[in-house]
Amino acid sequence: MTNNFLKDIFLLNILFLTSTNCNLTIPLKFIPVYKVNDTSPSTIMRNIVYAKAYAEIEIGTPKQLIQIPLSFNSNDFYISDNAKYEFYNSPELYNNLKFFNSEKSETCQEVEVKQYDGDNFYYSQYYKDFFYFNDTKVEMEFYLPIALKTPESGGIGLQLWPKYEETTSTINDKRTFLKKLKNHQLIKEYYWSVFFNSKDYKNREGFLLLGTLPHVLNKDLGYYKKEYFNSQYLESIGADIWVDYIEHKFEFDEVYAFEGKNKEKKILNITFPENITRLKIVELYYNYEGIQAPYRFLDYFVKYFEEYISRGECFYDYFTLTKKKYFFYCKNDKNLISKIKQNFPGFNFKSHQLHYNFDLVGDDLFVEENNFVYLLMFFPDTSEDSWIMGRPFLQKYQFFINPEKKIINFYSNEVEKNTGSEEGQENNTNSNTKSNIALYVVIIVSVIIILILGFFLCKYYLKAKNLNKKRANELDDDYDYQQKEDFTKKESINPINA
Repeated sequence: MTNNFLKDIFLLNILFLTSTNCNLTIPLKFIPVYKVNDTSPSTIMRNIVYAKAYAEIEIGTPKQLIQIPLSFNSNDFYISDNAKYEFYNSPELYNNLKFFNSEKSETCQEVEVKQYDGDNFYYSQYYKDFFYFNDTKVEMEFYLPIALKTPESGGIGLQLWPKYEETTSTINDKRTFLKKLKNHQLIKEYYWSVFFNSKDYKNREGFLLLGTLPHVLNKDLGYYKKEYFNSQYLESIGADIWVDYIEHKFEFDEVYAFEGKNKEKKILNITFPENITRLKIVELYYNYEGIQAPYRFLDYFVKYFEEYISRGECFYDYFTLTKKKYFFYCKNDKNLISKIKQNFPGFNFKSHQLHYNFDLVGDDLFVEENNFVYLLMFFPDTSEDSWIMGRPFLQKYQFFINPEKKIINFYSNEVEKNTGSEEGQENNTNSNTKSNIALYVVIIVSVIIILILGFFLCKYYLKAKNLNKKRANELDDDYDYQQKEDFTKKESINPINA
């Protein structure tokens, strides 16, 4: 009976842990793509806004700590083999990374004698080795390229399906990083989200949360307290898709500009033509440390900074990625920057589906670097009308993406500040009401779980007690019967009776 009881309790614990702890966190470092070998403002701006999120993972025997960038637009999972040689022909690229060396791993083995082409490589073999995630050790396959399209230490694709099947070796989800984690029961679902450890823009560390939504974990994450992730306020919006490939884009219902921090004071001379819906489309882009705004707004910002530029206090320039990007920067003077921010145009992005008004204001968009302060909003040299939202937006608002469900999630529980309207007060009341309801639900569910566990424990206890009592009675009966039988035999041979 005791063995069955312990077995059931063990299974109950396994079920509980499986349902709640099937998630994974991987440390991240945000590393500039280019080396800082020039002090010109255009080069500094390029290095500020263009960086990649590198996952830090242990692999091989003995263990090697390697750094691999997250690949948001691919489903390839590949690791470059001692990729320093690949960087040799591109000396402008930052290469002080922790690379993998397959020759130093005793457990790195070839899986298939075949060559593959991928999104990021021309020729690759398929290998396997041991990976270490916290206290878990799993053996996983990955592509080990012979030739890369661009120098890189590898790539963790966060897509499940390819955009174009004819150009990649990973034609389905079976060889993706996410699918492998799920097969090893390291994650429960295909949710992922990039967290920043701090609101300080110059903090270059964070982590990747995989497998679940944070309200299930019920713990602090990054600079968020656990109370922030309230399931009552979990909202979702459909992401743009290309067949089965998910694009990290969605459309807002309304976008407008306002002056300074006063959301009620709309700026009428920044026009948003109603017939151009592209102005309402945003792309969440984790490899940008800035915001790319539509080109059509560039003239307005040129006029806004014109007075400061004429006095030599601010400057207008461009940097180059694949194309020209125009930007503004100013002298590092606190009074000057405070004055600029005072009336600096902010932008409001309203989503009915997410039940939230997102915004970007001056305090989100300026960063100090040496002798200058840089505006993190830049403009393309082409007539691009959509918004590309990098770190200033993603650090302010936490999104969760599920490539299987094709959705983007957001928690809308934070009551908007500077809202003196009746709608804002009503939202505040509703927020408090929902919080109370959520608290009552948690308490009731907790009581039910305790009662159920108590019921089973009592049941096992009473069964064990009754069984012990029954056995004791049976032993007493056997003893009485044996005593009686012995007494009868004793009387039959008693010499007095004879």
